[in-house]
Amino acid sequence: MAARRERTGSLYDQGEALQVAGLETWVVRAGPQGGLPVVFLHGTPASAYEWRDVMRAMHEEVDCVAFDWPGFGQSAKPRRGDYTHRARADHLKAVLDALRLPRVRLVGHDIGGPAALLFASENPDRVERLALLNTTVFRRDFKPPLPALTQLIPVVRDVAKPFLNRGTFDRVFQQGLARPERMPRAALEHHWKLATRDGGKATVLATWAQFPEGMPALEALQPRLAALPTPTLVLFGEEDPWLPPPNAERLAQTLPRATLQLLPEAGHFIMEDAPEEVAERLLSFFEEEVA
Repeated sequence: MAARRERTGSLYDQGEALQVAGLETWVVRAGPQGGLPVVFLHGTPASAYEWRDVMRAMHEEVDCVAFDWPGFGQSAKPRRGDYTHRARADHLKAVLDALRLPRVRLVGHDIGGPAALLFASENPDRVERLALLNTTVFRRDFKPPLPALTQLIPVVRDVAKPFLNRGTFDRVFQQGLARPERMPRAALEHHWKLATRDGGKATVLATWAQFPEGMPALEALQPRLAALPTPTLVLFGEEDPWLPPPNAERLAQTLPRATLQLLPEAGHFIMEDAPEEVAERLLSFFEEEVA
């Protein structure tokens, strides 16, 4: 019997489950195919559902692809899975190979950003443009939300796990918004259901707990960023409580072909605060002449 799927009333529902590197992966695709696809990489504790309104604003013009990382949304959630940045970069490559996408434009948010940068640095011929939204590969100036912080401290990790409940989830998500009043209650409900379905709460916690294991890959990446040839847009909501503007500035200063843009009245979940403006800025960036 087919697995029950969450219905959200958005483009996210048009996805399908594909076997990618041995893991069922929920992949959403919308828009005219034939040109360079735009591939959206989501953050935590969210899913590809976070891109629904940006994709809705863009899909009439470009081929839009999004997928749920392993452990998130409607993708498989191995109980002892590898939820490091390295594993996500490898899964990204596997998804692109499975979809037969030799060259793409990547948009990475939160944990999607390190995966995008790892992939782009190792496969520069496959990434035509790169957009990084409220993400970092550096430890400095990163202020993780409290539930994530508890998972970074082994002695309190297990004690804190029960406290990631619906109330905590809502508070954390709303802290990441500059305009929480604009998010419909139904959208927050869908985020919660997708984050916790099929044991997803455990994989969200495991993702945070494995941050230290993922740092060596990022530390090895950092010296290579100055040579990254890919034109890059660093687009941050300037009211992000966890990744404030110094993180955007550091990324933009490190990447040789980066353009920095700060979006006022937008927080960490920039695509929730200002989806139309995010779409507009992405489309403008993708249409620019390559210098």
